[in-house]
Amino acid sequence: MEPERAARRRQLPNLTILLQTRDAGKTWRKSEASVFGQVTRISLAPQGIGLGLVEYKDEFDFPSEVYRDQYSSERRQRQRLQRQRAGR
Repeated sequence: MEPERAARRRQLPNLTILLQTRDAGKTWRKSEASVFGQVTRISLAPQGIGLGLVEYKDEFDFPSEVYRDQYSSERRQRQRLQRQRAGR
């Protein structure tokens, strides 16, 4: 790959789909979002709080972000917690 072309490439958004059930799979709710980066990890707590790691390609100013998501209520609340480097 030519370095000049690689430097001009930009990351395009991905379609991220979340399926959620609260009744052991009898009914499902779907939500969609157009997001830059890729959701690589999700951790869910029984209290209705989740953490998600979104990682970006090299052309972004920061390599990853952690989001806190309140998914137990009818209206989801998302909050960016920290921009960071993802540990492997």
